[in-house]
Amino acid sequence: MISKRKLFSILSAFVFTCGLPAFGQSLRAQEWPTRSIKIIESFPPGVARDPRTRVIAERLSTILGQQVYVENRPGAGGRIGLQAAATAVPDGYTFNMLGATDILNKYIYDLPYDVERDLIPISMIETLPVGLIVRASLPFKTVTELISYVKDHPAK
Repeated sequence: MISKRKLFSILSAFVFTCGLPAFGQSLRAQEWPTRSIKIIESFPPGVARDPRTRVIAERLSTILGQQVYVENRPGAGGRIGLQAAATAVPDGYTFNMLGATDILNKYIYDLPYDVERDLIPISMIETLPVGLIVRASLPFKTVTELISYVKDHPAK
């Protein structure tokens, strides 16, 4: 005679095994992409990183088997394009090319979106060297001296 505990174990294993294929079907990832993908570019066509964005879109179209197109939304120092991306339906079909100034804007402007909260980084496309140039007659020669000067002279 089989104990109740052993019978329960056998029945549980049977139900789990029989139900597993149906359960797995319901959890299968959705196919992606099933339609075209938009990359929002904050620069006008042909300016700055727009040509690179178009090359990326063309290559992604080939790889993904769906059209990837660039929608230029220039203006307001990149804020128009970035706001369009931040408020887009979060369905995985709208992307944005983001630069350093887009991240720094949150410290300069009162924005209706937060880059770090409302967007998810996907990939770094490139790195570029950045330099800070000032007039030689100014009383600072390093970034640390510049910061100290600005703190000591907030009205200037």
